[in-house]
Amino acid sequence: MIASVCEQDDPGTNEGTGSIGLQHTNKSSWYLFFVGFLVVAVGVAWFVMSANVNPVVTDESNVSPALIENIAQQPLETPSIAVLPFVNMSGDPEQEYFSDGISEDIITDLSRLKNLTVIARNASFTYKGSLTTNEDIGNALNVSHVLEGSVRRSGDRVRITAQLIDTGNGQHLWAERYDRELNDVFAVQDEITEQIVTALSVQLSDEEIHRANYAKYNFEAYDLRTAGMAE
Repeated sequence: MIASVCEQDDPGTNEGTGSIGLQHTNKSSWYLFFVGFLVVAVGVAWFVMSANVNPVVTDESNVSPALIENIAQQPLETPSIAVLPFVNMSGDPEQEYFSDGISEDIITDLSRLKNLTVIARNASFTYKGSLTTNEDIGNALNVSHVLEGSVRRSGDRVRITAQLIDTGNGQHLWAERYDRELNDVFAVQDEITEQIVTALSVQLSDEEIHRANYAKYNFEAYDLRTAGMAE
């Protein structure tokens, strides 16, 4: 009789234990599901916020034309210039050295300015006598501006013209004509340099200002030197 009762109690006891185990398993599964869902939700939220803060453009067609234009119009940190060979308008081929010498001296003076990028003479002089547009020259030499001009020498007089041009839009930022005595040619070169510095808002150091104020020249020595270099 006692054995029969025990046998009847065992199934009840096993059934109770099984229910507890099943409930525990269900709770664990729901807990793992909740944790997994939370991790996924946090990951998605982080991705969305990151995309908003640092958007990545993978398709150029989605880029706003206005944005591209705005970037293209941003000024360069350092202005840049190519001094093209001044054209000899004297009608005398032997005066070619004189017009070239003026261009070279302007290149030298501008190259001393640390806050201005100046294309070397060998590169800019490849366009001597060329019909290449200023825009194409700007693209080829990667400069924002070009300086072009002409020289007409007659006896002890000289006429020098100079134009500073924006290669991006072809507009003149500055232009001037100088009618001077030959002995004043250095003063003209200084004035051209100063006008370029002003037009391009080039920042000068105290040393550069001092050097410009105390430069001394001798025209006869200059004429002989440039003539000798052209031979």
